[in-house]
Amino acid sequence: MRKFSYSKLGLIILFISCYSNLYSQNKKIDSLSNLINAQTIIDSSYVKNLKNIGDAYYEINFDSTKNYYHKVLEKAPLVPYFDIQLSTLRSLGYTSFRIDNNYDLGLKYFNQALELTRVKNDTIGYAYILSDLGWAYWKKGQPIQALENHLQVKDIAEKHQHQRLTYSAYLNLGIIQNEEGENKKAIQFYQKALNIAKQANYIKQIGMVNNNIGKAFQDDKDLDNALYHFDKADSIFFELKNNHWLSLSQFNKGNNYLFRNKPKTALEFFLKAIEYNAIGNDKEREAMILTSISKAYQDLDEIKNSISTAEKALRISEELNTPTYYKELFQTLAESYNLIGDYYLSNKYHNKYNNFIEKNSYSERATKIAKINNLYESEKKEKQILELENKRLLNEQKLVKIQSQNQLLGLGFVILILGSLLFFFFRKSSELKRMDQLKTNLSENLHDNIGASLNHIKMLSNQLYRKNADPIEKNKTLTKIKTISNEMMYDLYDMLWTLKKEKSTLGDLVEKLQDHADNVLSDFHVPYHFFSKNISEKNILTTKEKMNIYSIFKESINNILKHTQPNEVIISLEKGNGKHFQMTVINKYTHENDDECISNKKGIVNMKNRAEEINGNLKIINGDNQFEVIFSV
Repeated sequence: MRKFSYSKLGLIILFISCYSNLYSQNKKIDSLSNLINAQTIIDSSYVKNLKNIGDAYYEINFDSTKNYYHKVLEKAPLVPYFDIQLSTLRSLGYTSFRIDNNYDLGLKYFNQALELTRVKNDTIGYAYILSDLGWAYWKKGQPIQALENHLQVKDIAEKHQHQRLTYSAYLNLGIIQNEEGENKKAIQFYQKALNIAKQANYIKQIGMVNNNIGKAFQDDKDLDNALYHFDKADSIFFELKNNHWLSLSQFNKGNNYLFRNKPKTALEFFLKAIEYNAIGNDKEREAMILTSISKAYQDLDEIKNSISTAEKALRISEELNTPTYYKELFQTLAESYNLIGDYYLSNKYHNKYNNFIEKNSYSERATKIAKINNLYESEKKEKQILELENKRLLNEQKLVKIQSQNQLLGLGFVILILGSLLFFFFRKSSELKRMDQLKTNLSENLHDNIGASLNHIKMLSNQLYRKNADPIEKNKTLTKIKTISNEMMYDLYDMLWTLKKEKSTLGDLVEKLQDHADNVLSDFHVPYHFFSKNISEKNILTTKEKMNIYSIFKESINNILKHTQPNEVIISLEKGNGKHFQMTVINKYTHENDDECISNKKGIVNMKNRAEEINGNLKIINGDNQFEVIFSV
């Protein structure tokens, strides 16, 4: 009666916990689904949200989990998103093993992930998948393949000083040694893994290692030490609400009491383990727990319960095609049928037990594993000897190199001096050529711009001396002369500014552009916004770059006032995509001026030519009541 009440209470608590978890997971799924529905572009966040929904469905609806994982595999290569693709293949591998109990499919996913890491040349990812495959082979009852994989992981992890991988390698190597009866060697590996987990504050991993250390102590008949570590693991998993690992720690505690000849207490822990495992529905673990439950029932002289439980565990093991628990189940069934007097079935399972022992020689397997361990250790020693020999040879080579280097040092020094002189001469020559070209360009600008302006002023001045000149026309002519002379003065000031070496940084250029925009646009009462962000203001510009960028900017502002009635001007200077500098001038206007129809578009042509001179790119976008100039270099 007491056992029934305890189990019923446990089921009620478990139901409440599951309901709470289900509610919180459903809220998370709804939130993520809303994010996906709101997204119109398939990008990394979209694919990541698909993966998160698949994760959230785990322990709620495995079909939905797999459905979303497959959507990730479909979309991830389009982004591309290598990390999430690799993570999803690993998740599908583990789901195939733990939920579908399809070991071949799980191995297929792990091998696909392994190939992906080879293609991407991802050494760390490759090691993680090797670790997954090692775990998979261990689950299939193939410890030799598992050991070979985990030894490779250990070498890669130690070489790259990768903390989590090293932890994983030590943990898995400990598991294999423990399974083969090398309990003390297993504890050594587990202690190394535990030290790493504590240093990195891996809470769940600390619980996992304590659980495994407890099993190794238990297999070595040290039951008190074993129970101490199981209790530590149990408290961590309970706090984390991790049902998968809680089922295992409860199972191990049950075995501890079974070894103490307390089958009733052991059965209580086994039943709790079954309850926790039911949430994740791990069939392989269910077979493991049922195997121990059948032993507990046998010790309690509940032989019929022992037989039915063992037969159920056997059916599950046969469905999974995993022979891990055949030995214990055959033995339990042979003994139980003998106790109820069914000697035919007892003899049948006794023969199966003997055939299994003969077919799966543990001594032969232990010998192979010992050989692999010894081979690994001997190869490690040979590698160390080879490294010492290589160091000796390298030292000898270094001595020879030093002698050769001393002989060549003098010659190298002479060549360096000659090279420096040639480089200085070349730089000086290039600088002179550049200055000559600049002088030519300046003289052409002075001739074209200032000469033309002076000639225009001369012609207008002559008009003032006409006898029949109208006073109003005279005033208009004087105004034109004033405007042209002011423009000519501004051009001279701008030209002198470009020649100043102390004004050669990008920050100086930004200041000049803002000053020009303020002077010109404010005079015409045009509202404008000037933005400068992520600019490397200390970058040095050549005179040619300063001149051309400033001229493009001036022409952009001039076109705004000349051809439109602007409502707002937006000027943005920033570090563009793949460019060090991007200048954007946006003109939002009401309507175009009447003279726009006779414009010869020479300003835009000049801007494009100036952009090409400094290997820049000019883009013009003419929209409805909006005109954009985008220059990048």
